[in-house]
Amino acid sequence: MLDISQRVSVALMEYNKVDISINLLPSFNAQKLSSHILKLSQKMPNFFVVDILVGLVPLKIAKGILQSLNINIDAKAKHITTKESKKLVNEMLNWRFEVNDTHGFRHAEVSGGGVDTNEINPKTMESLKKKNLYFCGEVLDVLGKRGGYNFAFAWASAYVCAKDISLKQRSK
Repeated sequence: MLDISQRVSVALMEYNKVDISINLLPSFNAQKLSSHILKLSQKMPNFFVVDILVGLVPLKIAKGILQSLNINIDAKAKHITTKESKKLVNEMLNWRFEVNDTHGFRHAEVSGGGVDTNEINPKTMESLKKKNLYFCGEVLDVLGKRGGYNFAFAWASAYVCAKDISLKQRSK
């Protein structure tokens, strides 16, 4: 999600239109999901449709799907038609929407950019422009895969930086 978020942010900054399609339930195909929803509706006819969907997706998403399809959130499961079930299935397996803004830097989890790596010595992490100025971790314009790679780079670059500073201190 963070990778998608970054690409969307860049596209929006370049004034591109951004449409996203998400398959909320990749382990289901359309027929299997439609059958599942209809069975649940038959077994629990007095439940609200939103309650049946919440068994499949989070509440906020369930409400959003119902709203986008103009299905009343207070609709009972027994009132869901086969046509509406198919619409629900299509929306859940191919939820499409336009992204027109971000929450901005204030809500950002990760931001790209930083000191250009062409401006540092990669063996020491020292600036090529200013002697004894070092950079490491996310201050640098390095973007790794999600899942700990950024942490690994931060620690490794900090080690390289500290090692060079330590060597310079010893040689004084």
